[in-house]
Amino acid sequence: FLIVPDTKWCGNNNIAANYSDLGPLEADKCCRDHDHCDHIASGETKYGLENKGLFTILNCDCDEAFDHCLNEISNNFTMDIRQKGGAENVWSYYFQWYNANCYRLYCKDEKSARDEACTNQYAVVKKNFTVQ
Repeated sequence: FLIVPDTKWCGNNNIAANYSDLGPLEADKCCRDHDHCDHIASGETKYGLENKGLFTILNCDCDEAFDHCLNEISNNFTMDIRQKGGAENVWSYYFQWYNANCYRLYCKDEKSARDEACTNQYAVVKKNFTVQ
C-alpha cells in the first residue's frame, strides 16, 4: 500500500478499521469521501463504459469535490502548517502526479444525468474534471 503519512484513507487503498477511523490530517476526511464515490474499477463496465485502464476511474463530480475539499484546508488561514502541507501533498500526488481520468454522466434522452428520472445514463471519459 502507498498511504500518505498521518492518513488512513489517502493512497491507493485504505488502512482504516471503519468509516469513522481517520488519521490526524484533515485531508483524510477528503480522501475518505473520495474513496466512497461512484467509480468504475479497472476491467469493469458501467454506464456503457468499459474501463480498460489499469486504475479505477471516478465520477468527475467526485474529483471536483475532492479538489475543493483539499483546497479548503490549504487556504484556511486558521489551519496549522502541517495540516496545510498535508492537504497540498495529497492534492499534488493525485492531481499532478497520478493525474487520473474521470467520467461524466449524461442521459440518452437529453435529461440531466443528475435528475433521478434519468434511467439511461451513459459515461464519457474526460481528461480531468475541468473538461466539460
